[in-house]
Amino acid sequence: MVSLDTLLKELILLTLLQTLLLTISFALSFAHAETSTDDDVWQARVDLDHPLVGRWLDSNDQLLPDKSPPPIDLTGTDVLFLGENHGHPDHHAMQLRLLEKWLGEGQRFTLAFEIFDLDDQPIIDAFQRAGNKDADALAEAVGMADRGWPWEYYRPLVSLALEQSLPIRAINLSREQARAIAQFGWDAVPDPSMCTRLQETGRFDQAVIDEWESDIIAAHCGYLNPSQASAMLKSQQARDAAMAEALAQADLPVIVITGSEHARLDRGVPLWLRELQPDWHITSVGMTQVQPDLLEAEDYRTESRRFDWRWFAPREHERSACERFREQLESMRQPSQ
Repeated sequence: MVSLDTLLKELILLTLLQTLLLTISFALSFAHAETSTDDDVWQARVDLDHPLVGRWLDSNDQLLPDKSPPPIDLTGTDVLFLGENHGHPDHHAMQLRLLEKWLGEGQRFTLAFEIFDLDDQPIIDAFQRAGNKDADALAEAVGMADRGWPWEYYRPLVSLALEQSLPIRAINLSREQARAIAQFGWDAVPDPSMCTRLQETGRFDQAVIDEWESDIIAAHCGYLNPSQASAMLKSQQARDAAMAEALAQADLPVIVITGSEHARLDRGVPLWLRELQPDWHITSVGMTQVQPDLLEAEDYRTESRRFDWRWFAPREHERSACERFREQLESMRQPSQ
């Protein structure tokens, strides 16, 4: 049996691996975005000629006739997820565009963020009650710089919420809480009622769990073993459940800025939220990148079932994140000159 000390060391190394992967991706993305001209529609520049770039796909694998946003009516929606690839500049630009569109139509809403931890809520509330509109000051107040998020892409979204006096909702577990759950299991969940819900069996069958753990291993470039993937899955599920609990208490309607994995209808936050609020109307948008060998809408059929709407942006890089990560590892192993 693996000791707790060994598992803790492995989890710390995995956290460092995640942070390094995100840092490499965000740094390259931001550097590329800085070189774009004002005339560029896209900040990502790979596969711009792909036929699906800028197109919207519904859950029936039907493409909208043009690149206009889908007809999402916030007046009939309780919670809307805008799922992103963290740090993809065009995903965040589309989120901002949609928010500005709905505000321009006179809509008001709560804006919930994965980047804010639940413990941040009193700080956020006090900040907004004081009428402060400085997003960077809010980021500093909650210690955003130590969390690894690409703040430069979230700043415009938070600024918009502050400037428009939209309620901001923190929904995520802290990294420390998520790490404790990965190490110790459900007993480390801070909320007893949520702990009970997480321990309930039958929510996901074994085939879903196996696929999920395989996805986690692939997302970490094959550097995880099955026991590590299982521990991280517990952390992921706890985050989803915690986000659902927070959203269930928010003022409606709510728009959620989060990663696409959390926005999935089949196993993400919406599934947990429907258990808490079965009568709510929940809509999920999943933003993705086109794949060079997948040129038709039907090629993305499996993905479309995970969301009500899919939106396709160009790829940021010719090579995958794992290829770039392995290259970075190799360069770190080279002896210094």
